[in-house]
Amino acid sequence: MTNHLKEFQKGIESLAGRYHIWQVFEDWTEAAAIELHQATHVMVTGQKNPEIEKQYMDIVGRYNPDDVRKVFPTLFLHVVEGLQEPCDFLGQAFMELDLGSHWHGQFFTPYHLSKMMAQMTLQEVPEKEVLTISEPACGSGGMLVACAEVLQEKGINSMYRMHAVATDVDQTCFNMAYVQLSLLGISAEVCLGNTLSCETRKCWRTFASVLTGHTIASLTNRKRLIEMPREIRQDTFEAWGAC
Repeated sequence: MTNHLKEFQKGIESLAGRYHIWQVFEDWTEAAAIELHQATHVMVTGQKNPEIEKQYMDIVGRYNPDDVRKVFPTLFLHVVEGLQEPCDFLGQAFMELDLGSHWHGQFFTPYHLSKMMAQMTLQEVPEKEVLTISEPACGSGGMLVACAEVLQEKGINSMYRMHAVATDVDQTCFNMAYVQLSLLGISAEVCLGNTLSCETRKCWRTFASVLTGHTIASLTNRKRLIEMPREIRQDTFEAWGAC
C-alpha cells in the first residue's frame, strides 16, 4: 500500500534545489489553493480570476516546466488519496518536513487530539440546524476536519449541516486549510486575517460553500429570521424573499 504522506514528502524534497524546502512547500500549497479556488470561481462566474491566475503563473514560473507538469500534479494526487481517510494530511506533512522552526515555531495539533476535542464538543448536535463553527486560528484546518468526521459518524451529512469560518494570519496556513477543506467537501469561508484585530485581507469560499449556499451571513440572517415574532417574520420574508 502506498504511503501517501511519505511520497508527498519525497516529492517536496525533490523540488528543493534552487529553493529552501519551506519555500517549495509554501509555493506548492499556494498553487494548489489557487487551482481549487479558480475552479470554484469558474463555477460561479464562468471564468477565472485573472489577478489570481497571474499569481499562479508567477509561482510555477520559478520551477522547471517538467516538474510543474509531473511533480506538482503528483503531489496533489497524494493529498487527495491521503485524505480518503479523514486526517490533517498537510499539517502532518508540515511537521514531518520539520518546517515549524521556519514558521515561528508553529506546531499543529495531532489529529487524534483534534478528534477527541471534536467528540467532546459535539456530544449533542441540534436537529435540522446548520452547525456554524468559528476557528479563529485554524492552522491547516485539522480541527474542522475532525468536526466534520464526528458529524459523519453520527449519521449527519457534514457538508449540508456544518459551515465554518476558518481564519489564520499566516498565508501558508490559509493555503493548507483551503486545500484540505475544499477536497473534503467541507462548507467553509477560509479567511486570511487577524482575528484579534478584526482584519481580513481575503476570504475564499470552498466549493461546498458555494454548492450549499452557506455563508456565515446567510445562516445568521436565517437564524435571526426564525427567532423573530411571527408577524415580523412574515414582513421580513416579503422584504427579503425566501432566503
